[in-house]
Amino acid sequence: MKHSTNRLFSLGAIVAAALMAGCVPPSAIKPVDNLSQIDNGKVIVVGKIELTPELEPDEQVLGSSYEEYRNLALVITDTELRQPADQLGIGALTRRINAPLGDNFFVSHEAQPFFILRSWLVMNAEIKVVSPNYVHVPGNAPLLGMFGIDVQPDDRAIYIGTIRYHRDTFFGTEKVEVIDNYQQAKNEFASKFGEQVQLRKSLAMPVMNN
Repeated sequence: MKHSTNRLFSLGAIVAAALMAGCVPPSAIKPVDNLSQIDNGKVIVVGKIELTPELEPDEQVLGSSYEEYRNLALVITDTELRQPADQLGIGALTRRINAPLGDNFFVSHEAQPFFILRSWLVMNAEIKVVSPNYVHVPGNAPLLGMFGIDVQPDDRAIYIGTIRYHRDTFFGTEKVEVIDNYQQAKNEFASKFGEQVQLRKSLAMPVMNN
């Protein structure tokens, strides 16, 4: 995949600015714990985000006001495919999945096909007084890769797989793979929601860009 780095990092700057201003908008994609939270026209999306190598304990530098972003991927979605060079504004954050790294997420999403456009980790966010010689540390790390998610009209729950990002020492994305852990996810889904709803496998499909 080819990516426009400058445009990709523009959203990272927006994420950082929103964090520091305390105005990160809430996401319309909410976690769910029971079937009563699923309205008509919605589907439960189950999946997982993994990072290899995993984050070191001290790799994220987060102040007490930003602890909610520890070990959390901000997964930006849309029902329309965007190109890597497209600008994404702060409104893109309203269509994010908050995905705890290494754990299955269960969220309510519109019951129509959608795309995962890109993901971010908040790496540095804290409020402090600094000296004029302070060296700024980049606030966010991008996880690159675009995926299409198929949703059928009769779906009530879908499993999109484990999206595993392989990174280098500079947090560049070296490789992305989609891993099928359906049986484990199905068991966890059944213990959470019961057996009356079928979890259909609909693995994330990489979108190739020229």
